[in-house]
Amino acid sequence: MLLDKFNRPLDLIEILAGDEPSNGQVASGDGSDAELVSSFPSEHIVSFMKIMSALGLNKALLAGKEPLLRPDIVELVSGLSGIRPKVEITVRTGSRLLPTLIGPLSKVGMDRLWVAIPTVDPDQFSTTTGQGLGALDELLEGIHIAASFGVKVAIETQRAPGLAKKEMVEVALWATANGYPVRATEEKTGGEDFFDWILDEIGKTCHLEQGENQYTWNVAGGGPSVELLTCSRQQNCYECRRFWLSADGKIKLCSHHHEEHDLSELFDPGFCQTDLLDFAAKIPLNKPQGFFSRSALE
Repeated sequence: MLLDKFNRPLDLIEILAGDEPSNGQVASGDGSDAELVSSFPSEHIVSFMKIMSALGLNKALLAGKEPLLRPDIVELVSGLSGIRPKVEITVRTGSRLLPTLIGPLSKVGMDRLWVAIPTVDPDQFSTTTGQGLGALDELLEGIHIAASFGVKVAIETQRAPGLAKKEMVEVALWATANGYPVRATEEKTGGEDFFDWILDEIGKTCHLEQGENQYTWNVAGGGPSVELLTCSRQQNCYECRRFWLSADGKIKLCSHHHEEHDLSELFDPGFCQTDLLDFAAKIPLNKPQGFFSRSALE
């Protein structure tokens, strides 16, 4: 296990594989279907992850605005799946491209799938995501295909601009009715008591029993879990187990700090493997304390 200097486990890297690089360069299009044309090369990501895996890092989350738009997303997953010790690979998506790519992704070794759904109303989904008519049906089809391939699927929902809060409840009810665990995330602006409100709303349709902690509930009778990610929990660094790699190769060790470390420089012509090893070894030592508190958990 990889521990930081505050004795916190560090087991997850969030790779923003589907974000625009800092220069904002993307292919022509409206942004929802554009492929990224400039990003940190997949072979560099895999080389870096081989070292981090040897140090004890065992999870990689491929996220960003939309990782399925990355032209070489299948090759990236394939490279990561070949690393030993094994790295668990999760892809987070909300794209109608899922039915097309889920077969190749599962074949090359993707382990988990997180699907972001702001609403289960087809028209509102099309408007909110900008993916056009029929996008929700295609995304839901991809979810069911993934489950049939044995991929572990979970649903994420958060209130999107212009949508009512009740849309989150409808997503949660759709997920649990179809047997998928769901995570509901509170808006960072906060507001009324999100925790009690959403539990009460979901509880009107299905009976929930408390799970392993106060934030996790299970549908009675062995049903899927409902996890609540509140503002206070998001700000509680005691639970933080991750760091981030941007689309252009910048390492960020804390979401509350702006400091970044340029990994891409270590892959310039003439780079030394020893320098990369030294960089990787210092990551857990340099992770800041942040808002380190147990209060949100007690």
